[in-house]
Amino acid sequence: GTATLYKPDLFLGNHEIKAGFDAAWYDLNLIGIVMSVKNPKEGIEFASKDYQLQFTNGVPTQIAIRNAPVDPHTKSHWLGTYVQDNWVIGRRVTINLGLRYQHDNAFVPEQCREASPSFPELFPKACYNAVNFKVHNDFAPRAHFAWDMAGDGITVLKGGWSRFKERRSTEPEVAGANPNILQSWLFRWHDNNGNREYDPGEVLLDKNGADFLSISPVSNVVPNVTNEKQPKSDEVMASVERQIMANTAIRVTGVYSRN
Repeated sequence: GTATLYKPDLFLGNHEIKAGFDAAWYDLNLIGIVMSVKNPKEGIEFASKDYQLQFTNGVPTQIAIRNAPVDPHTKSHWLGTYVQDNWVIGRRVTINLGLRYQHDNAFVPEQCREASPSFPELFPKACYNAVNFKVHNDFAPRAHFAWDMAGDGITVLKGGWSRFKERRSTEPEVAGANPNILQSWLFRWHDNNGNREYDPGEVLLDKNGADFLSISPVSNVVPNVTNEKQPKSDEVMASVERQIMANTAIRVTGVYSRN
């Protein structure tokens, strides 16, 4: 939403004052399910497996087990508001002043998961505490100008400084701290009876056991951070623009950015 107010002949010139806001509430939900299909009329019964068997040159070697079903939620509450004044002084100088306020709160709410239907010993029913990131409430100012150097509209000098605040990324920055994300756990697989199918007892299903290899992706649960600063960018620019003939101009611009 935006609103604009134009006030001529107010405090040394004409003022075009604009204010507005942007708001966004996100709930990132990347679910992982175990599907099943049953159709007695057609004699169909199908259940998708929540694991993948892996072979090397035809030889059974590994099993990748999904921790489904999971229903992870990662949330972000974001609000940005601003006010700016486009101030024209005597038709030769224009000054643009602005200030932006940003509220940025991204977090992992409390949530639970159901037990895995095939591997409850690995993935039992569980609930997880909330993971909170520091809430950022910051201001970002800006100041720019344009100066008609000779008053004839032929040569204009422009310049100014702006600050930009980085918005926290829900994915992967916050979602990566969710302990309820969909994962694949990789184990060595011993196909003892040679039937090229997984049977209970052919894998030591223990994260600390000899058959365990890896987890992907890994949830990086972080503690509350109180001294984290919001990333920002400062930008300074200057340019000279000159009309050299009708409908033709040349401009030289320099920009310095610091992140």
